[in-house]
Amino acid sequence: VAMEFVEGGTLRDFVDAGGHDHRETLALFRKAGEGLAAAHRAGLIHRDFKPENVLLGDDGRVQVADFGLARNTDDASMSTSDDRRSVSLEELGRSHDDLSISGSRSSVSLSSRVTQTGAFLGTPAYMSPEQFRGGELDDKSDQFSFAIALWEALYEERPFAGSTPNALAF
Repeated sequence: VAMEFVEGGTLRDFVDAGGHDHRETLALFRKAGEGLAAAHRAGLIHRDFKPENVLLGDDGRVQVADFGLARNTDDASMSTSDDRRSVSLEELGRSHDDLSISGSRSSVSLSSRVTQTGAFLGTPAYMSPEQFRGGELDDKSDQFSFAIALWEALYEERPFAGSTPNALAF
């Protein structure tokens, strides 16, 4: 698989730089939302939408990227717990945030992508409730993640209290 090299940064870089007018922020997110909607029209659920996965080209283009966890909507009846992707616990990284994964204890940060077999898939800080439950996902799951990212960009904080994945798994 090959992807175009996009000269520029990410929506995360933009958000972290701060000090932006809300109209500029909304304009970039609108373009990202249009890209996400195009993926949905093409029959794809992204399943890991977050500012790091939106490329901002120096040429003004905004592109939703990293479809590594994407699923075709024909597979929508498959829940996240049915996936067979795996990753070693060492690859998950270490932090003070504890989370029980498949019966073992591991340290996972809110920005870690969790893809262990039998565990939820995605980035906990941006995951929808159905992703935490291992339920069926659809375009509304991506819209939930989009809304969290937009809130974070506008208000410089996440919309839900909680500093661990378990605390966010409402």
